Amino acid sequence: MIKTMRVLEVGVGVGASYAARLLADQGAEVIKVDDSEVDWIRKRSPLHVDSAGNSKSGLFLSLNLNKSLVEVDLSGETGRNQFANLMEWANVIVHSLGLHEASLLGIDDANMRKNYPQVVVLAVTPFGLSAPYSAFNATELTIAHGGGWAGLCPMTHRETEYPPLKMHGHHCSLMAGVAASTVTLAAYRDGLRSKVGEYIDFSLQEYVASVLEFGIHIYSYHGHVIKRTSPRSLIPWRIFDTKDGAIFLACIEQDQWERLVDFMGKPEWAMLDVFNTPGGRNENQDVIHTFVEEFIAEWKTFDLYHAAQKSRICFAPVMTFAQLDRDPHLAERNFFEIVEEPKLGPVKVIGSAVVANGSRVSMSPPMWINSEKVSELGKRDDNVKKDGDLGMAKRPLEGVRIVDMTWVWAGTFGTMNLAHLGADVIRVESSVRPDLYRRGGAAPEGIEPSLNTAGMFNQWNQGKRSVAVDLRTDAGRDLVKRLVREADVLVQNFATGVMARMGLGYDNLKEINPKL
Repeated sequence: MIKTMRVLEVGVGVGASYAARLLADQGAEVIKVDDSEVDWIRKRSPLHVDSAGNSKSGLFLSLNLNKSLVEVDLSGETGRNQFANLMEWANVIVHSLGLHEASLLGIDDANMRKNYPQVVVLAVTPFGLSAPYSAFNATELTIAHGGGWAGLCPMTHRETEYPPLKMHGHHCSLMAGVAASTVTLAAYRDGLRSKVGEYIDFSLQEYVASVLEFGIHIYSYHGHVIKRTSPRSLIPWRIFDTKDGAIFLACIEQDQWERLVDFMGKPEWAMLDVFNTPGGRNENQDVIHTFVEEFIAEWKTFDLYHAAQKSRICFAPVMTFAQLDRDPHLAERNFFEIVEEPKLGPVKVIGSAVVANGSRVSMSPPMWINSEKVSELGKRDDNVKKDGDLGMAKRPLEGVRIVDMTWVWAGTFGTMNLAHLGADVIRVESSVRPDLYRRGGAAPEGIEPSLNTAGMFNQWNQGKRSVAVDLRTDAGRDLVKRLVREADVLVQNFATGVMARMGLGYDNLKEINPKL
């Protein structure tokens, strides 16, 4: 399907460019209209300057892997004619332009609906294309603050004089680019059915605000604003110094704490009744962290990491770039790849985010094409439905059924986004061990706390249906298999091997439903 996607990209934003890059990684043909005079990304570090004084940006390279580039002066008539030819070729347009700039090129909503109704347009802008802030200028720093994320960093620091922090690099735009590419792919998929396109108005600010996790429901349920000075409630949860670096530790569940105590050799302080419950640890977190810090300080980072992981304790090393570069796990998964850049020679880049059928798609450097090649591009096959032939409007993933066997964090958030796009998401929950989010409490004021009133669960499971199943039983596992027979997708984030041990691994399930 995606190999039929022809993407025209214009603009200079990181979010839009990364969204187009992700589509290119999965097989779409992407042509980026490049204007070296206005593209600030070209000037961002890391920069390589050759003997002639020409510079090459690592950020520019990484955002444009697997794309074709054509330099077009959009301020002149010749350039605009070239762009018009590209519009006739593309079935998806990705841009980061303001409303006025988009209108000048004819890629505004009104013109696209009238003259190119079959094309999917993705507009990734700081504040969206409508409402009071739509014409405001912004950088990554603006979005980090305007979206609320910087206000939570550095998390748990009690020093009120500490300033809010922007995350390194372009995390806001890159996260948004992942979501924007997913929405675009879903809209394009449905367009193959309906022959009708979509104009997606994607706001970076809104996306960042949507991923503030507990910050949203704590405010909406209780009117309380989470700040960077707010302490954690689940302890221990912190970065600790080791002999040779730093390591992160989080004990979310009671059994994780108990395994940590066993791993530390059951020290006397950890056996005190006051530390036996999450509430007790929360009230005495300074003491807990002091003792844990003393224990961790005697270890080297990776010795502790591997030893503790054998006991299923959530330690993770705080990795330097040099450690990432030589990490054996990333090497085994071919996370990094060498591409031959014509002016730079061999360059190590980050590979595709997706491993499918055991491998990643290969990376290639941006390839320049000339204006003559643009004029030779064929036109898309429109086959547009006439107004009288349009069916009922549908959300992009309507008709897709997803079995959701996720357990908090990324899986739960991912399936919520699929539900927002119209998928029928059926959440399979344990009848004997309720979801961690359900047990998180935080019911609204005046509401009796229960498994159905927890803010975190309700926030991240919008639009889903749910069924409680005892997966320890044959009957419970058979129920999952019956759901799988009628499903298109199964999403799970159990530990490696858990699904297979229950007889629900991919090899088992694809026998039941080969299209899964």
